[in-house]
Amino acid sequence: MFNLRLGLNAVCTESRSLAADFAVRYPNVAVMDSAINLFKIPMMRRLLQEPPVETEWTIWFDDDSYITRADWLQRLAVKIAVEPHIDLWGARYILFPDDVALRFARTAPTYRGRPWLMRRNESGQEVPCFEFATGGFWVARTKVIQFLDWPDRRLVQAGDDFLLGEALRQNGFQIGSFDRGVAVSAADRRNAQAKEVAEIPTD
Repeated sequence: MFNLRLGLNAVCTESRSLAADFAVRYPNVAVMDSAINLFKIPMMRRLLQEPPVETEWTIWFDDDSYITRADWLQRLAVKIAVEPHIDLWGARYILFPDDVALRFARTAPTYRGRPWLMRRNESGQEVPCFEFATGGFWVARTKVIQFLDWPDRRLVQAGDDFLLGEALRQNGFQIGSFDRGVAVSAADRRNAQAKEVAEIPTD
């Protein structure tokens, strides 16, 4: 029913052996193993694009997200069937981006010039807002990921979720809410010192 791609970033011997055993036992499992830490987004790009995913839907799990209910996939299938206009599913949030994030989104290849979505912040001011599905778990139409050429090559470790949300909105794609039966981002970030982007463009 699915193909599973595992991305290993400088993992321990035990994790590497476990992944290799899965790949031997199950023909639908592929392992992308890097001896050095490529960080999340470069590894994500390899997993999604090398080679490109061919299934209709792509499901992403961070290493600290996991399944908690046996019927989660059936529930997801029902949501997809009931709301066929949705292009990406996940746990939805909003974020008020700073100027750096706005500049990054505005200089992305996915930017189409649509005015920022505006909402009132805690101070009551109308400010730009990004709507997105948190990056620990999401489910996207594969053709949408390919159309956006996601992830953005400038990203390194973080920011991929809210920037994907804005890339989707800029191109007329829609986000729906789903995280039933999934524990999303159920651990603290382990490399808080990692830079979020490889390059921040200037105006």
